[in-house]
Amino acid sequence: KEFHGLEKVDASVLVLQGTDDGTVDWRGNVPLIRSKFSDLRLHMIRKGRHQLLNELDVWQDAAWRPIELFLIEHSQ
Repeated sequence: KEFHGLEKVDASVLVLQGTDDGTVDWRGNVPLIRSKFSDLRLHMIRKGRHQLLNELDVWQDAAWRPIELFLIEHSQ
């Protein structure tokens, strides 16, 4: 199935998105992703590009912290 046709699910999801991502249409994708999950946590990373965890340390650090907090919150 295409993502558009999927039902909304009751799940917590973290989305990390760089504001300088030129690979995907994140402005269009974020509302669609939000519509598919009951709890979407969107963390925008200023000047981040598409591969945040493969970028310079400044963007890696900005990406890993919300991941760590999300995992701690959802492991309890």
